[in-house]
Amino acid sequence: MLHDSDETIQGAAGTTPAVSAKLVKGRAGLSAARKLANILSAALNTTQARVMLKKILKRLEKRGSLSREQNHAWLQSNHQDFATLAVAIDPDLWSESQQFGQELRSRATAVLSRLDVNLSGGGYYPMLYFVTRWAKPDCIVETGVAAGYSSQAFLMAIRRNGTGRLHSSDFPLFRLPDPRRFIGILVEETLREGWDLHVNGDEANLPVILSRIQQVDVFHYDSDKSYSGRAHAMSLITERMSHQGLIIMDDVQDNSFFFDYITNNNISEFSIFDFENKYIGLIGSLVRPQSSTLERRSVRGEVSGGSPYGDPDWSSDSPNSDSMITPSSKPHE
Repeated sequence: MLHDSDETIQGAAGTTPAVSAKLVKGRAGLSAARKLANILSAALNTTQARVMLKKILKRLEKRGSLSREQNHAWLQSNHQDFATLAVAIDPDLWSESQQFGQELRSRATAVLSRLDVNLSGGGYYPMLYFVTRWAKPDCIVETGVAAGYSSQAFLMAIRRNGTGRLHSSDFPLFRLPDPRRFIGILVEETLREGWDLHVNGDEANLPVILSRIQQVDVFHYDSDKSYSGRAHAMSLITERMSHQGLIIMDDVQDNSFFFDYITNNNISEFSIFDFENKYIGLIGSLVRPQSSTLERRSVRGEVSGGSPYGDPDWSSDSPNSDSMITPSSKPHE
């Protein structure tokens, strides 16, 4: 189900290969002039124009308390291999997750190769599938859909779990003609019944999503990669996270928000994973849902007091490094 500010459109969350066949005209891609024309056309929509302007301005933001080099050094020194962790937790489930990943890659090749546009890649979809199958969350919220790699992973895992619902926030790629038809193009039609898709950007979408749910069990952030975009989303989400919920944040190498956030909130229960030349941050731990003791599985220490997700009111766009980073935790230049 696709939600707009003024209407709800049944069965329009994505475009099937059959519908998109008319777009097949080679792999040359859109010309610069065509992209500009599409952008100008999208800007005529007042709501879209506001989001577009904010996206442009956010490119001028600071990247946080760490330089790019410091942030990369910290991520590299703290990252671990998710596959190794997954095998230790449940080798059969990780094998199933890898099989799902291979099937999704094949589907993506078949669908996307027929399009005359270049859609961005997806999150760490074998990991997202594994986490969903393992934790069996009732409510998943994700930001950033694009072609739908992560959405397909969540929805397939939900289908096989027999429980759960996915709420997604996205904003059309306004450089493309009629861009909404590309959102979630990889998501199978048979999985869309358990999917609520909102397409007016995170600032508009997240309050609407949160007004309709009681708590969030898994939050996957893969949309606006700016510092303030991440901070705004986290300020909304953290107070709704369930006690054993998981926060997964993509592309944490783009700025030091993830480092600043866990440092500012004294969060030690986190992990860093790498996937296709980028880093993914995880807050929380993988927990066996059936366990009466709720043993913690993926742990880098325990949270020292308070919520494991930090202060929900913390949303500084540009933190002061002196107040945020201790000398022992800040990487050397």
